[in-house]
Amino acid sequence: MLPPLERPALLIIDMQVGFVSPTGAYARVGRPVRSAEGLAAAIDRLRAEFRRAGLPRLYTAYRYRPDGADYPSHLHRVLPRAYAARAEPVFVPGSPETEIIPELTPGPDEPVVYKNRYSGFHGTDLAARLAAAGVRTVVLVGVLSHVCVDTTARDAFARDLDVVVVRDAVAGVDDRLHAAALQNLEDTVGAVASVAEVLDAIGAPAGSTNA
Repeated sequence: MLPPLERPALLIIDMQVGFVSPTGAYARVGRPVRSAEGLAAAIDRLRAEFRRAGLPRLYTAYRYRPDGADYPSHLHRVLPRAYAARAEPVFVPGSPETEIIPELTPGPDEPVVYKNRYSGFHGTDLAARLAAAGVRTVVLVGVLSHVCVDTTARDAFARDLDVVVVRDAVAGVDDRLHAAALQNLEDTVGAVASVAEVLDAIGAPAGSTNA
């Protein structure tokens, strides 16, 4: 059971067409996000309650330079499989793959922090935005659980923020890696909790925790 969360913000990680759409880039190469059914609805439920409570909601999204100069395949001689299979970036300005899925279109007070590495903190102003809002706890949802969610959670912990990962609002492309990531995060970084537990911990109305 979670205690009341101190000055929380919702971080919505990489809910982009290329990752989670059934016709997006990941699905087309045979790596569809698993456990994705209901993911957008679960995230939107949290977003609505954070919005109602006047709590910050921020997005991260991959976006490489148009010329791909910052893409790892152009920078490394030793590549992980995730990049070895794709020579050029999918997530570039103007590409439909880069867009946040329509179900979770950001509102005017929900900024998108663009990144080109796994962590939402690396080379971005995310830490400054959180500090300016007085955030002490980050609640992470989105994809991929074992990659960008994991890395962003670890970087948040390294910045002395409390971390909560929402187990039924994150997903990956491999069930084993997904389960291992959540177990490892719970062991070493923060809490892994359900949507209902998070809603209760931010003081959402009783009806919303059972929706």
